[in-house]
Amino acid sequence: MHDGVINSARLAPLVYRATTWPASRLAYPSVDPIAAPRGARYSNRVFGFTSGVRDSGPCGGLSRCGVGPVLPFLLEAGARKFDRVMWKYRRDRCTYALMTWCIHIANASGKFDGIAAPIQNAIEKAQARGETVTEPIDLDVVVQAWPGRTIAHLGFMGYAPTGDMIQLTFDPDNSNCLQNLGEPLERTIVHELHHALRWLGPGYGRTLGEALVTEGLAGHFARQLYGSPPEKWEVALDAEGLAQAARDASVEWENEGYDHAGWFFGSEPAWRGYSLGYALVCQFLSEHPDETPAKLVHAEANRFRNVLERVVNQPMTHEWGQSAIRG
Repeated sequence: MHDGVINSARLAPLVYRATTWPASRLAYPSVDPIAAPRGARYSNRVFGFTSGVRDSGPCGGLSRCGVGPVLPFLLEAGARKFDRVMWKYRRDRCTYALMTWCIHIANASGKFDGIAAPIQNAIEKAQARGETVTEPIDLDVVVQAWPGRTIAHLGFMGYAPTGDMIQLTFDPDNSNCLQNLGEPLERTIVHELHHALRWLGPGYGRTLGEALVTEGLAGHFARQLYGSPPEKWEVALDAEGLAQAARDASVEWENEGYDHAGWFFGSEPAWRGYSLGYALVCQFLSEHPDETPAKLVHAEANRFRNVLERVVNQPMTHEWGQSAIRG
């Protein structure tokens, strides 16, 4: 099969388990699909299986699902892409679906020759780590080269426009790119994963306050998974600049016409929105120790609004301060 969808050399034996977990729970399967109960409904978007009901036909009980011709192939092929088959229980019925990330590398020009493998490895590692604390989702990951459209000190950047796509943009000619294809790239990917997950709930946000919370949560999600210090754009303000940003945000919190480029990408100062969002979420987490960025992925932004006052009054006193990145 085409590598952009499923690499047949990496298919894992499909194994499922019919158990008695609660209806709302997703669980990694572990035994043969033949054990699935009669009446179970199946669907599979990757192979285009038609919906059907478990039966006692010649393909091991799945004849009416349209999977007979490929079932032996699926059960015997090797590797990793099918290790995320999930069962969902609804009353007495059971459905499964493949939760997969499809990687699309735009390489007609050959710009990714030599670096495609470490990029794909980082994507797969980030997916595996992210799914330790979140529900798996289907996601297209588009890898493209666009010199001049990246973060200079990294050589790449990420963007999540929807709940089912991440775009990773690289400048292969940037001398920083190759050296950052390990954990720095993974952190960028999980940052964007959090955005994609948030799109499936309240969305990225239309107001300044919503954007600040979305970016702050994504930054702390990377930290939750990797234990890493803040990124440069997350601690770009000194104490006075952070306090002023918090005061300005308190006025513009509900503003849908705010200047997103000015707040998040401007040069006077640069990255003030990212820094304030990171500080805001850090303050919130310090006051709610049982919460995590993963748990808060669909939290409404107004839960964080009253924290702004503490950011104004206690700027740069927490671990998100400048010392965290300098030390």
